[in-house]
Amino acid sequence: MPHLANQRQLDLNRIAEAAATSRDTAMVKKGLKVRDMLTQLEEMGIVDKRSGHRLMVEEVTQELVHLGNLRELVTKETKSLEIVYKTIIDHNNYLRSQLEQYKEYLTNVRVQVSGNSKPDEKVKGPVKFSHAQLEKDGIITESNVPEN
Repeated sequence: MPHLANQRQLDLNRIAEAAATSRDTAMVKKGLKVRDMLTQLEEMGIVDKRSGHRLMVEEVTQELVHLGNLRELVTKETKSLEIVYKTIIDHNNYLRSQLEQYKEYLTNVRVQVSGNSKPDEKVKGPVKFSHAQLEKDGIITESNVPEN
């Protein structure tokens, strides 16, 4: 559409006729409506057919240029959002990888702490240690925990 604005003069009657004879029913309705509206504007003296509907052509041309600029802005914004989306996907994949590594690390630590020599067996649930056992194993050397 913006390329139409670059032409010297738009022929609104020809454009309306092309739309009215289109295969698209919605376009046909719009083409017929535009023809009727142009006729009404001519009858009211707002536009003149002899001048090629100059006032209306200028407004349509300005609107086409404006819409073309909006389209370019939306296209740029869409490309920018696609880049942001790809970055988010990449970061999500990185975080999933980190989570899997953390889970493996945690499993290995649990296996080592529980004294289980088989890393294939997963420790299920929390492992409980008594305060006395941790003191006996030398893990706790000093504490301020009351006796009762």
